[in-house]
Amino acid sequence: MGGSQGIDLKCLRMIRGWVLSLNGSEASGRMKKRSFTMRFLQRAINSLIDLIPPYRTIEGSLQAKETGPNGARYIIVGDEKVEVDPDTYQTLNEGERLRIRSTRRKRAISIERLPSSGAPG
Repeated sequence: MGGSQGIDLKCLRMIRGWVLSLNGSEASGRMKKRSFTMRFLQRAINSLIDLIPPYRTIEGSLQAKETGPNGARYIIVGDEKVEVDPDTYQTLNEGERLRIRSTRRKRAISIERLPSSGAPG
C-alpha cells in the first residue's frame, strides 16, 4: 500500500471533478454527443475508483438474500448489503458465518466461510 495508490486516487478524483464540471456546463442539450462522452467517462472513472484499495472487510452471519429490481443479487451480512454473482447467491445459505472483502460500492471480491462459533477447531 504505497503512496502511488493515494496519488492515483487523487488524480482520478480530480479528473472526475473536471468531467462533472464539463457535463454540468452542457445542460442545454446542444451537444448531446459530447454529453454522452462525458457521462461515459464519469462512469469509467467511478468504476476505476471502486477497484482501487483499500477494500472493505465485512464479517458476520448471512442474515438474508435479496434480488434487486435490476436483477442484481445481494446478501445481507450484519448491517451491510453486498452485491454478489448469481452462482455465489445460490451457493450460500442463511445463517452461515462469512468474511467478505468488497469494493467501496459493496461488490463482493472474495467470500470466506468461517467455522460456526460452536464448532470445534
